[in-house]
Amino acid sequence: MNEYARPVFSGVRGVVRSHDMGDQPTWDSGERFHPVGAVAQALIEHVDREYDVVIDAPVALPPTHARGLGHDVSRIVRISSGRSGEVTVWLAFGAAPGVISVFAGLFSQFDMWFCGCDMCDETWQGVADALEEVFLLLARGGVAESLEPGRSGRARWSLTSSSMDWSGVMPLKGVRRLQQRHWGEQLSQLADGRWSGWTPRLQSRDHVEEDHASEHQGTPSL
Repeated sequence: MNEYARPVFSGVRGVVRSHDMGDQPTWDSGERFHPVGAVAQALIEHVDREYDVVIDAPVALPPTHARGLGHDVSRIVRISSGRSGEVTVWLAFGAAPGVISVFAGLFSQFDMWFCGCDMCDETWQGVADALEEVFLLLARGGVAESLEPGRSGRARWSLTSSSMDWSGVMPLKGVRRLQQRHWGEQLSQLADGRWSGWTPRLQSRDHVEEDHASEHQGTPSL
């Protein structure tokens, strides 16, 4: 399997501060975060090449994920394998540059939030780092989800082998009992409630045979 490599960008504007505004932050157009969208697209193309997945776009978010969406959306991409137990992931591209949310499984959500005001030292590289880590961890190892039923029940999710604490909690208040029961049935079929990552894509037999033949092309007979 080939490793993911971030695209190379040039001419991207850094943080620009307005020193005559005192303590009042001003808001730029977000142009400096534009590369994040290209990084997201590069990740999609990477898993499409390296994993046995299907890319669907445009699609709608499932109702549970849509309820947790906190920004306007320009495009939603779904990555799935069709294999039982393997995670399904949605990338929601925001209308503003660099705004990305990642949804996975039944209720897992990972937001790549950033302030965007010109008083902050946030960079597009920091947002891209977070996006790449979450997305590639999902691709390789999936996500663990669990339910804590009851009057004050909660849904939990987490990634492992991460340099950050990528986990979250969602109150079950407002989620119908039928839906909770359906989630519980699905999670009970998974080992420790974990959706696995995707199966690596194998080279086709024809491609392997072509490579083998090319290695011997032009070899003189004895």
